[in-house]
Amino acid sequence: MPVMLMPKRLEGLARYGGLAVQMALPIAIGAWLGSRMDHRQGSAKPYWTLLGLLLGLVMAFAGVWSRLKDR
Repeated sequence: MPVMLMPKRLEGLARYGGLAVQMALPIAIGAWLGSRMDHRQGSAKPYWTLLGLLLGLVMAFAGVWSRLKDR
């Protein structure tokens, strides 16, 4: 049975859509966890949210970097 290859346009959409999700999830999860920590501590300033957001950004860029480096 022959293997159907994806058209080039769909292949690019899948690849870059996956990168977008790979970047969005760590950022969103880090910000959400930081927000929960701020809410739990009753903090007036969003220090945990900022820390979670920064850690999410670092994780997102590290993941994308490793994925693009392997090409």
